Amino acid sequence: GGLLYLYLILKQWDKLGLRGNADGWLMANVICLSGFIGARLGYLLLETRTGSLDFWRGFLVINSEFSIFGLLTGLLTGTFCYAKILGCDFPRLLDLVFLPLPLWMFFAKLGCFMAGCCQGLPTQSSLPWAVTFSNSNSAVPTGLLGVPVHPAQLYEAAGNLLMLTLLCAIIR
Repeated sequence: GGLLYLYLILKQWDKLGLRGNADGWLMANVICLSGFIGARLGYLLLETRTGSLDFWRGFLVINSEFSIFGLLTGLLTGTFCYAKILGCDFPRLLDLVFLPLPLWMFFAKLGCFMAGCCQGLPTQSSLPWAVTFSNSNSAVPTGLLGVPVHPAQLYEAAGNLLMLTLLCAIIR
């Protein structure tokens, strides 16, 4: 999802009037780093006690536990800094950076579903689309293993595709 997101952004370099590939690749790196740092730091600030050992250990974990709010804050901050330093039009740059973001989030939510994190609330087993996670190595809390839950990750993935469709329709 992240690679497809970057591909879509890098195709739009000409519309921003960047001074060449170096500025475009700098923007790609700023997006990746600011998004990652923001998402990781957002999770740590929201879910751990600041200054605790878990907080500092959390900086070393790179494969789970991110915050969408931190991602958005990091991307906004990184985009603002990039625009100020290079003298780009900040609102146009925001359109470029944030328009394909729901596509990235679509793939992220599919990843959440496969890992078992971000699961929904328990539901009745008669609900046709209820899912049951049974792998003890998944991110599902042990109390929810074997319990039918709403596939909240898939709801969010569908919502992200709908949001992307609406944004593209509005932009056109």
